[in-house]
Amino acid sequence: MFKSAVDPEPNKRDLSSDACQVRDVSVSGGQAAPVAVTNVKVESTPQKTIFRITIKNVGKGTVLDQAVVDECLDSDVVFADTNWIDLDSVRLGLDDFLQCEPPNPVKMSGGTATVACTADRIVGTSAYSSVLTVVLTYGYREDIEQKVQLRSTI
Repeated sequence: MFKSAVDPEPNKRDLSSDACQVRDVSVSGGQAAPVAVTNVKVESTPQKTIFRITIKNVGKGTVLDQAVVDECLDSDVVFADTNWIDLDSVRLGLDDFLQCEPPNPVKMSGGTATVACTADRIVGTSAYSSVLTVVLTYGYREDIEQKVQLRSTI
């Protein structure tokens, strides 16, 4: 969840009267997941607001298509199964579900993906602050290697 400003009249000249100004949001740490939203750029027009959301693999493992995990196919994972995420929902406030592109599943490239989500039901005449909620689904695998020495007890 991220706090974001929305401005239904971005061409208005007097910004001092608005309670908040639209700004991009950079996010670092604190999401407690290996795949995280790292940046939200906000583009306001009189008709809609576009949120360009950057999603990044911030962990040390591999992002997997959730279907691979659901089918327990860990040993059969191939490159084509990696770097896929599902954007379950992006919501502005409590009720406004946004339409996002590209559609699911979203392919990450170099551990990063950017989606553009549009809010076209912006109401009011002055900027306001709202919560942007992004829900992701993905599989994840992190390999850990440890040398062991086996000793015979016989």
